This record gives sequence, C-alpha cells and structure tokens, in this order.
Amino acid sequence: MFRKKEKLQSYINQVWRLFKVALVMMLVLAVVLGKRYLEADAKTTMSEQELDSSLLSLSEVYLPGTIYDKKDNVLMFGSEPGKLSWMSDKKSNSLERLIGGTDYIKAVETGNVRMTILGMAPELLGESDSRMDEKSLFHPNQRRIGGNVKLTIDADLQNFIEDLLIENGYMDSSVMVSNFQTGEVEAAVCLGGDSSETVFSRKFHPASTMKLAIAASALEYDANLANFSYTCKGNNTFTLDAEGKETVSVHCSGGNVHGTLTTMESAMAQSCNGYFIALAQQVPEEILRKNLKKFGFDDVMHFDSFKFDDNTFMGESENAYDLVYGCIGQGQASVTTIGLNMYTNAILNKGVLAEPHFILGSNDKREELMKAKTQAVTRQMCTEEVADSIKNMMVKVMREGTGRDFAVDGVEMAFKTGTGEEGDGKTQTLLVTGGILNENKPYSITVCLNHINGGSSVNAGLIAKEIVNRLVAEE
Repeated sequence: MFRKKEKLQSYINQVWRLFKVALVMMLVLAVVLGKRYLEADAKTTMSEQELDSSLLSLSEVYLPGTIYDKKDNVLMFGSEPGKLSWMSDKKSNSLERLIGGTDYIKAVETGNVRMTILGMAPELLGESDSRMDEKSLFHPNQRRIGGNVKLTIDADLQNFIEDLLIENGYMDSSVMVSNFQTGEVEAAVCLGGDSSETVFSRKFHPASTMKLAIAASALEYDANLANFSYTCKGNNTFTLDAEGKETVSVHCSGGNVHGTLTTMESAMAQSCNGYFIALAQQVPEEILRKNLKKFGFDDVMHFDSFKFDDNTFMGESENAYDLVYGCIGQGQASVTTIGLNMYTNAILNKGVLAEPHFILGSNDKREELMKAKTQAVTRQMCTEEVADSIKNMMVKVMREGTGRDFAVDGVEMAFKTGTGEEGDGKTQTLLVTGGILNENKPYSITVCLNHINGGSSVNAGLIAKEIVNRLVAEE
C-alpha cells in the first residue's frame, strides 16, 4: 500500500514538473512573439496626428538621446524627460529651428514637428523601442533613455553661414548647402520671419531661377528648342487670348534690350524674360505643366523622411496672365528654399534628385552602435541629356552672364541668378542657386535674401561666393 502511494506521488511530481516546464516555455514564447509584434508595430509609418500623439506621450517618460553633427560634435543632449539642452553656450538659432527647439511639447504645438529633426528622428525619444521597453513592464523604476542621432549637418558650416548673413545685414534670409550626388544636407539656415520658420516653410517667388525648369521642360518636349530664336525689345508684348485682343507687357530686368537671341544658352546667360515666355509658348500648356510636375511644381513628392508639395507654378489657376508670369517665376509661382535646392540638385546630378536627408545614422539606445540610414528614394526630374544642357547654360551664366561678378578663380561653378518682385511692390527677393562642379566637392548652394530694398542678385551671389571659398578651402 505504501509503495503504491509512493509511485502515485512520484508520477504526480513528474507530471507537475513537465507542466511547469511547458508553462514556462509557453510564457517565453508568448513574450518573444509579443515583443516582435510590438517592435514591428512601433516601427510602422505614422500619420502626423499619430506622430504628434506618440511624441507627446513619450516626452513624459523618456530622456531624449544625444544629437551629433556629421563631424561627431555633440550639439544637444537630453537634460530631462522631453527636453534637450545645448552642449555649447554659443547655440545656433537657425540650427535650433531646424532641430525643432529644445522642448518636444512646444515643438508639437507649432504644428510642423514632422519637418524638424525631432519629428524626422523620433528614435531620440525611444519611439522605435517595443512597448514593453517603453512601459518598462519588467523594470518600472529604470530610467528610460532614447536613442542617439547623427546629422548630415556640418555645425561649423551652419554657424559660418549664419554669421555671414548677419554680418551683411541679411536678417530675413535662407541658405541651403547640400551634396547633390547623395542628397545629404550640409547646412540649412533660415533667419527672420516666424521663429519656427525653416528652409521647408520659407516661401518666395523663384524669379529667374524658374527659367531652369522652364528650359528643361521645353527641351524635354523638343530638343530643337535649344536653338529657338527670339528678338527682345526690352518691353515685350504677349497675347493672353486666341483672338489677340488681350495682351500683357513684360519688361526685362533693368530695362535691358537683349536684341536677337539665337540660342537658349545665350538667353539663359542674359536672363531674358521675353525669351523664356516665348519659349514656353512653343510647348503645349498641358505638356509644359506635366513636365514641370517632374520638378515638383503643383505636385507631391514623397520621401522616407517627409512629404513635399510646396513648389507652385500656377496652382489651381487657369488664368493666362499667371501662365505668362509663371514662366519667369512671378505670378502664382512660388518655391521654398529646399524646393529650389532640390531641382538645382537634379540638374547638377544628371537629372536625378537624390532624396534630401538630414540624418546620417541613429540607434535605438545609447549603448548600441549607430546604424547608417539608407536613402533609397530618387526622382528622375529630366533626362541626363537635358540636365547636362541646362548645367552647361549655368556654367555660361558664370563665365559670360549675370554670374561673372561672383565667380571664384580656379573653381568651375554653375549658377543661375534671380531677382523677384515682392508683394509690396517696393522690396525684392535676391536669389542664386547652383553648385561646384568638382567630383570631390559636389556641393549645391541656394541663397535667398528676402525683403531687400535695392541691390541685385549679385548680393546673393557674393554670399554664395564666400561659401564656395570655404568649401573649397576645407580638406
């Protein structure tokens, strides 16, 4: 009797042990699968509202990680949950705008956090952690720290440009410097205007820089238009209706009379307004607008880090007046600093736009190695042949046209100038956009000086010249 009870107890103990082992295995499996699911769920693309909500929630418990520039200089670090502090006493106002500030809650309240580093890199607040890590279910008292981010921005160059603009009195201005082959943004300066305004939101008429896109769109339609001929009378008249009853007069800058221009290249060097309006009229309007969409005008461009839809040619307008003036970057035509820089990059890069990006790498937690961010998005804005033709025209601008006054000896440069009339009829926007044609330094530079009373696009060109000198001098 005793032996039977002993065997029964042994059998019960074995079953219990097996049950406990099976239970533990099931729990482990549930945790592993659940964690993978939650990690995957945390990394899905979020809408703007979801991103705002996520950042607000995480800012209550997460100490932000550290932000480095491309040279591994520490720019900002997490000082308390949801807040960052500058590493140096000399902070960059324009860089703080680009980052989105030092307080996540205030950044979200601006309504455009997605277009800032704080929105582009939510891993700074642990957004890429699983929900188990986020809620610290197993270690509720453990301090939760976000990941680190390395920017494409060169903080020294950013500060140099900001100081250069201020020293020259350009308090309402913006500048972008980027690598047109890779899309890496080296500097993105925006001064004046609203305190949250950046290169994403600074809008202005593209003026004569619009001629780059008009010329490319015309050549995409018909390569023979490279030899289109037009006689500029200084004050040029164009019809707005089929009957020719309604007309508009467009003068060239400074009252210049360019005479007969027999090639697009010579017209670009002289920046003749009449020529490019007449050129655009050689292209059916539907095709012209379709080709301009490739450059982001009246279209949406989707990238991994952001969506862009801020370049306008005519928008919803069907007005013939807006069509005429849009061809010289006035009327309804508008661009942002980054929008102008993007189609400049495509022209300099054989017609291909490499996705503009601000982040080189990041990690999920402080102790992990930085993982390089891959940028796979490209956009073919025009053919390589057309892009090279426009680039050569920009070289001629520097050698024979409006860019001669800011050329740098020994450096091959390709730029286009522009002077836009602002809404008050008194002030102007002065522009240059282009780049350095050097395989080792493939940099594009876009300069926009707003609300200028007097001067010319050469003012913007001289700022670009200082930046070129610095870039060329760097090892």
